[in-house]
Amino acid sequence: MKLTSGKILNLKNRLKEALCHKLGFQIESIDFAANGVDNAVFLVREKDKGKLAVRVPWMEDGERMDENESGILSLKKEAELSAHCYHHGFPVPRIHNLSIDDEMSFLVSDFIQGDAVPISSFHIGEMIAQLHRLPVEGMQMTFHNESFSQILSSRIVTRANAIQLQAPPALELQKVLNQSAFQQSLLHLDVRPPNLIGQNGRIAAMIDWDNALIGDPVMELMRIAESKEIIENEFLQGYKNDSMLKNCDEMVQTVYRLDTAVMLAILFSVYIKNNVKRDYYVQRVQSLIKKIDNGM
Repeated sequence: MKLTSGKILNLKNRLKEALCHKLGFQIESIDFAANGVDNAVFLVREKDKGKLAVRVPWMEDGERMDENESGILSLKKEAELSAHCYHHGFPVPRIHNLSIDDEMSFLVSDFIQGDAVPISSFHIGEMIAQLHRLPVEGMQMTFHNESFSQILSSRIVTRANAIQLQAPPALELQKVLNQSAFQQSLLHLDVRPPNLIGQNGRIAAMIDWDNALIGDPVMELMRIAESKEIIENEFLQGYKNDSMLKNCDEMVQTVYRLDTAVMLAILFSVYIKNNVKRDYYVQRVQSLIKKIDNGM
C-alpha cells in the first residue's frame, strides 16, 4: 500500500500516453507532485493550455479503507463537488476533463500555485462557514446512496472491527444520530493544511474531497477537533456559529468524534504508519466507545 518510485514511473508513462491519445495533449513536461492515500497528482505542462494538475488513482480497490470505495468513485466525487463549489464561487480548481477508462482514469484541473505564507485557523473557519452555507439541493450525489446517519453508524462499526474493537451496534448509533435536527450542508471532512492552497495567507483553493458528505456541519467541527490539525479555538472564532455546538446533543457530538477517531486509528496503523498516533487514537476510540455505552 505504498506508492513506490516504480509505481510512480508506471503511472507517469501511462498517464502521458492517455493524455496524448484521449485529449490530444502536446505534453512538454509531466512531473509527480504528491500523493495521498487514494490518488497521485501529476503536474503537466501542455503546449497550449499551460500548467495543469492531473489526479489519478494509484491504490488497488481491495486495499482501501472502505470496500465500497473505488478510484473511479474518488475521481467522480472530486469532479462533481469541485464543479458545484466552483459554480457557487467557493475557491476550488476549475475542472477541465474527467476521463473514466479501464486502462487509465484521470481528472484534469487548473494548477493553482500556492505560497509559503501560513493560513490562519481563523480564516479557515471563515471559509468552512462559507462552505456550509452553499446550497446542496439538487446535487447529483452519486456517492451518497444511504442517509448520513446510516453511513456514519455502519462505517464506525466496520472500522472498529478492523482494529479489534467493538463499537455499539449500528442501529443504536443511528438512533442517536437521528435525534439531531440540522440544516443539510456540504462537509469537506479533511480540512488540514495539505488540502488548502494558500496565496498571501488566504485560501486560493480547497482540494481533496474524498471524505466529503452532505450532512450535519457539527460533524465537520468534531472532525477538526479530533484531528488536531488546526487551532480549534481560532477556527471557531472565524466560523462564528458556536451556538450550533451548544444546540447539538453531547452524545451526537461523541458519535461524530468516534467516527473521526476510528478512521485515524486505521490511517496511522495501516496507511501512514505512526505508532505514537496509532496508540493515541486506538485509546481514544476505546474512551469514546465507553462514553457512548455509558450514555445509552
